[in-house]
Amino acid sequence: MNKYIKQYCKHVETLFPVIKKEERLYLNKLENQLEDFCDEHPIHSLNQLYDEYGVPSNIVNDYYSSLDTDRVIERIKQAKIARVIILFMLILTLLASTVAVTKSVLYYKAYQEAIANINGHWEDEIH
Repeated sequence: MNKYIKQYCKHVETLFPVIKKEERLYLNKLENQLEDFCDEHPIHSLNQLYDEYGVPSNIVNDYYSSLDTDRVIERIKQAKIARVIILFMLILTLLASTVAVTKSVLYYKAYQEAIANINGHWEDEIH
């Protein structure tokens, strides 16, 4: 695969707010079209792809203009909810880790203090 095709597809992919199965299929189809085009016409710069297929933002706009608006809005909402859930889980994990480390340090200090406060001595007898 041509490096310009990879760059072009990456630029298009970064502009999608949500990438699910349909978007992946669309990107694969676009990539195949670009490869076919490059087989017929040698490409020496990314600008040649921009001239032939358009800038990536136009590709994404064309894709979303062909979809139902309600469906797009619902998918964007789902993505936002997923981000919030992941962020919540990350914060919860960080908080649990902090509590566990703090308790471990406190238990270790208590153990060291208990060892230091033991009165008496030990004698080992060997028979």
